[in-house]
Amino acid sequence: MRVSIGLFLLLLSSFPRFALADSVDDLVTRFAEDWAVVYYQTPEASREAGFLQLVEQTERAVARYPDEAALRLWLAISRAGYAEAMGGLKSLFKAMPQLKKARAELEAAQGMPADSATEASINATLGTLYAKVPGWPVGYGDPKVARAYLDRALAADPDGLESNYFYADFLLGLGETAAARRHFEHALAAPPLLARPVADAGRRRQIREQLAQL
Repeated sequence: MRVSIGLFLLLLSSFPRFALADSVDDLVTRFAEDWAVVYYQTPEASREAGFLQLVEQTERAVARYPDEAALRLWLAISRAGYAEAMGGLKSLFKAMPQLKKARAELEAAQGMPADSATEASINATLGTLYAKVPGWPVGYGDPKVARAYLDRALAADPDGLESNYFYADFLLGLGETAAARRHFEHALAAPPLLARPVADAGRRRQIREQLAQL
């Protein structure tokens, strides 16, 4: 099985990179880019293993810094990525515990101090989970709850790349294509994520692809 260089480095260096991190900000930046490497640059067959590794890394970080909202955010995002990478209906019941844990981490993060960007990301991730997860009795999905969280994300970061992307993706799922296009275009106009070049390039490519389909 061929594994991308990015994933190989992620798996090989996970413990030393964690151990050498200077601060919570360093950890958050590393986790964000490692997530992007797995999501955007790793072959589909290897993503589940990559996200599992990232879940384990972020769990250790949260154990070390339990009151840091940004680390709980990235643990939740990593769990959601792991669940998504499992794929298929047969994996749904395997994925649901991860999706429920992801929601719990985000709800815990909401009670912690956070800057506006982290607050926006917490709400955007919660909104996306409620939009994508199946509804009762299998899961907790609810489009009304999803919209409420995504509205909060946009209010916290009205010109952000991610807040506008996730709002646009939600609107597209509802068939509101004109509004979705506006938010996709607004997302592309956002300042680049200089500390996260892989994530920035991957998200912008995703947006352009979705705009092309519209």
